[in-house]
Amino acid sequence: SNVISENKRERRLYESLSKLTHELKNPITVCKGYIEIINKNGMSSAESYIPIISEEIDRALLVINDFSTFGKATTINKEEVDLKIYTEEIIDVVRPLLNKYNAKIFLTSKDEIYVSLDYNRMKQVLVNVLKNAIEARKEEEPLEIKVELKEYSNCCKIIVKDNGIGMS
Repeated sequence: SNVISENKRERRLYESLSKLTHELKNPITVCKGYIEIINKNGMSSAESYIPIISEEIDRALLVINDFSTFGKATTINKEEVDLKIYTEEIIDVVRPLLNKYNAKIFLTSKDEIYVSLDYNRMKQVLVNVLKNAIEARKEEEPLEIKVELKEYSNCCKIIVKDNGIGMS
């Protein structure tokens, strides 16, 4: 039984490590994309990209910090945001990748849906979903991603649809 619990522990560690590498790959890929743009377009373009690169590095550090406090209670820092503006900011983060693959993204939402959320953690989720859409695109047709924000009486939904290969 000691061998079994050892195996379980190893499997859990392996699962959390692969989650960690996945979570770190995204901000690093985004930073790399912006650095390539700066490299190609010169330092004049850097001014608008440096804040995004900085935010993505912060996000990577947050992931590492979460991992190092693994098992301890994590604090959720909620703040009120306008969901449409928030989603537009996140789309801008992945825009270099979208442009790289000639992908189109459409956002539909009514103005002013206010929600309380943890800015960085929700950003992590949305960036991951959008990056997954980019990674699961079909080679033969251009990628189209539709993001729809819907407000209900007691909640709101962020609906992401794409014309990629799909998932089970």
